[in-house]
Amino acid sequence: MDKQLTDENWYWIWLMSIDGVGPATFWKLVKRFGSAEAVWNTGKADLLKESVKDWVAENIVAKNQSFQQERYVEAMEKYVFSPLFFREDGYPERVGEISSPPPILWAKGHTEWLNSYPQAAVVGARNTNIYGREVTEQFVYDLVSSGVTIVSGLAYGIDSCAHKLAMDTAGGQTIGVLGGGMVTQLLSRHDEIFTRMANQAVLISQFDPFAHAGLTTFPQRNRIMAALANAVIITQAGRDSGALNTAMHAHKLERNVFVVPGDIDNERSVGCNALISHNKAKLVVSSDEVLRSLFPLDAIGDEQEKRVVTTQPRGKDLKSRVLRVLQKRKAKSLDQIVEKLEDDVSDVLSVLGELELLGQIKSEGGKYSRV
Repeated sequence: MDKQLTDENWYWIWLMSIDGVGPATFWKLVKRFGSAEAVWNTGKADLLKESVKDWVAENIVAKNQSFQQERYVEAMEKYVFSPLFFREDGYPERVGEISSPPPILWAKGHTEWLNSYPQAAVVGARNTNIYGREVTEQFVYDLVSSGVTIVSGLAYGIDSCAHKLAMDTAGGQTIGVLGGGMVTQLLSRHDEIFTRMANQAVLISQFDPFAHAGLTTFPQRNRIMAALANAVIITQAGRDSGALNTAMHAHKLERNVFVVPGDIDNERSVGCNALISHNKAKLVVSSDEVLRSLFPLDAIGDEQEKRVVTTQPRGKDLKSRVLRVLQKRKAKSLDQIVEKLEDDVSDVLSVLGELELLGQIKSEGGKYSRV
């Protein structure tokens, strides 16, 4: 584990481990009683006064006796993952901005990628075909080569295709959002893509590590994907695809949703075409429009600007770290940025110039800030 957990951290873990307690209930109880520890010490009668369902109140009281802290410590050490707590270091800022954000995100791998910029969720049908895979590979390659981190849900089909291409592309970064608990997913998934993601990328879950995936967990997973992403791309989706749920969450969060159209006679494209026809997404046939939304420029018409947008992955990490340093919108001098990053001043200057040309930062009076 990266840090020593406080007593209150453990009370958060306890409360979020209880069946029937989701983020909304967690925040309501913590706000009412003052802390998760205070909830632990609250009796059933007082819980019922807060409109907690009888069976949930029973679970809260019962879990006081059955919660095993050692079980979590052993699992974290064995499977090398850790909790990220709301408003603490490492917790993804975009997820923290949504209503009733998950109090805890369990994470494994390159957790520094969670706050990288920009991120794009690439999602779609499980039962895909050659067209869907080829379109997904084309978009993902262009995005990753331009410094975009790929977010997806680790499902078979489009999700796995997006993760794989991101990992296969030099410098690629990808985030897998789980629909169940970290431990149960690590124990039940042994396919090649999942194993590679666990070892080479980053996995996150809002659910208790020992919770199982179910019908209600996947919409919650989709909400986190939409929150993480600066844009959502659906490359192929049928009528009942979970990607449509991700699009709905993205729409509510005012994220750009892009959809690749498909054959009107193909069931795998019904969902995509429906989003377009109902004006719930923007039709795209290439990655250019997506890149324009992620790297705003007045125009991307000439070859010089296109080369700026499709920056080689080598400098992507430094760009992401520069943007994180400037994330608080408080202007910083070159010396302050270099001191924070501990990188060569010439490399930092080069990235600052590039980001300014891309319209992502501005410089005034010798200081730089996010646009």
